[in-house]
Amino acid sequence: MESGGAVGLSVLVTGGYFDGEGDGVIHHVELPSGRVETWARWRPPEHLRVPSKGFAGGRVDPSEGRLWVTAHAAVVRYDLRRAQVDGVLHQPDFNDLHDLDLDLDGARPELLVANTGGDAIERFDLSGRFLARHGWTPAWALRRQMEGSACADFERALETSWAGEAPPWPALAPATLDDGYHSPAAQRARLPYHRAKVRDHVHPNHIARVDGQWVATCLYDGSLRPLSTMRPILTVPGYPHDGVLADGSMWLTTIDGGIWQAPLPLGAEAPRRVAEAFAPGRVGWCRGLALTPQWLLVGLTEVRPGRLPKHPWADADPRESVTGVVVLDRADLRHRAFIELGEPGRHHKIYSLLPLPESTS
Repeated sequence: MESGGAVGLSVLVTGGYFDGEGDGVIHHVELPSGRVETWARWRPPEHLRVPSKGFAGGRVDPSEGRLWVTAHAAVVRYDLRRAQVDGVLHQPDFNDLHDLDLDLDGARPELLVANTGGDAIERFDLSGRFLARHGWTPAWALRRQMEGSACADFERALETSWAGEAPPWPALAPATLDDGYHSPAAQRARLPYHRAKVRDHVHPNHIARVDGQWVATCLYDGSLRPLSTMRPILTVPGYPHDGVLADGSMWLTTIDGGIWQAPLPLGAEAPRRVAEAFAPGRVGWCRGLALTPQWLLVGLTEVRPGRLPKHPWADADPRESVTGVVVLDRADLRHRAFIELGEPGRHHKIYSLLPLPESTS
């Protein structure tokens, strides 16, 4: 990658592997050199290990010198200077955590966690004490899920009426669970909820503060939902991730390589697809986004023909997919470089891209 007077930047790239180990990995990437090093690996203890998972979304808190990153059933806290774990937060309803954010502006700082498998955003103080839960799943339905039952028609389960009767719970037949992605029925019967791969229904995968309110990005219907109302205020065509604020807009990715800009205030205008992460001969599952004054960085993950996503992905050949970071110029949104992050012998996946402040890089 040509420097051309570029300002140096360090980025932490979180992810994991599609294999049986369940370990999380964080790579350190330097720009403009493109140098890559493994910054940290975390092998979960057995009671938190989930195959094919790893690290997902995270945030850097430079004021405390910490990195906070989600795993399937825990939030892992790192000392940034030593690259060592100094805390792990877990509770039994955690399932497939995808993201988190920190509210450090008030007198009582908070941690907000996207509990994706539980269709909820959960709030904690920084000591780890639970504060509140914003959920799209009723408590009684969550209990059914935690006991091992899956719902065949979740919309019906939401239809509480004035008839004085409980809503229906049309349970899925056990054989339906054996779809190659979710925990098979026999495995689900012996796994605790937090280690299972369960069916969710909204899939909140990102949380960000926008114009003073917390907003969740939800994959299944492409919606952005403020926690104040829990209802969609904007829909992004496709399957979105991310939600980075810059230039008076929220920027998002969709899994088919789209880079989207949603002007603020959210809902006032339709989002626009302004750039593409794909290039000829280089595609992938698109997720992970960072913006700096000079660059726009996007993550791609290899999609293997024998392991296609459960969602419709893209009009692309999976044999051309790769794992790495696409570097675009902020000025013209043209591709400037690609930083390879694939690992020999392992199917590596990328989740989030976290720029480091200069003092911690």
